[in-house]
Amino acid sequence: MLMDMTNQAQSTEAELQTLELTAEDPRYGLAQVVAGLHGLFAEATADSSNLSKPTPCTEYNVAELMDHLIFVAHRVGAMGRGESWSDVPHAPVESDWADVFRQATWDIRVAWDDTTKLQKMFDTPFGEAPGAAVMAVYTCEFGVHGWDLAQGLGVEFSVEDEALQAALAASKSLPAEGRDDPDMPFGPVVEVPDDAPALEQIAGWMGRPVR
Repeated sequence: MLMDMTNQAQSTEAELQTLELTAEDPRYGLAQVVAGLHGLFAEATADSSNLSKPTPCTEYNVAELMDHLIFVAHRVGAMGRGESWSDVPHAPVESDWADVFRQATWDIRVAWDDTTKLQKMFDTPFGEAPGAAVMAVYTCEFGVHGWDLAQGLGVEFSVEDEALQAALAASKSLPAEGRDDPDMPFGPVVEVPDDAPALEQIAGWMGRPVR
């Protein structure tokens, strides 16, 4: 039985790995951002002195931000499986962040593999939204926190502009007004030129000190 389950898992993985997403697919941007995040997680965990470094997301240091990203990944996977995001526990990982994140993001790939889910409605932390919008919003969140993590580590992090257009539009749907509200999780908008990389435009709109 165990061998059968292993063979089935390997077959599923092989099938998914042959799925080529195009830039028009809302899952493409998320896949590109996540690919970059895997490198950042590897960089962060290569030296334990990195874990306590601060990040531009002042609520989290490097280790805490990785914990948060793993938690978010678990939520996105749960939503794709038709489960409630609110039932996903938030527990510190404390070690093996890179491996845990890789598994969590693989679970997202599996959970959202059915293209029809992009048109279905989902209950999310930001209200009812179609699957395509869920992908855009979380591409935005993973992208901004990737930028945070890279800044904390002092390394480069970039994502092709083509992959971030839906995420950029999702970020701009957040109003610039009201950022002085203590309950608002984003700082004042930082103006970034329109010809700047899309990732920097997203980070600036989310209140990050870009440039």
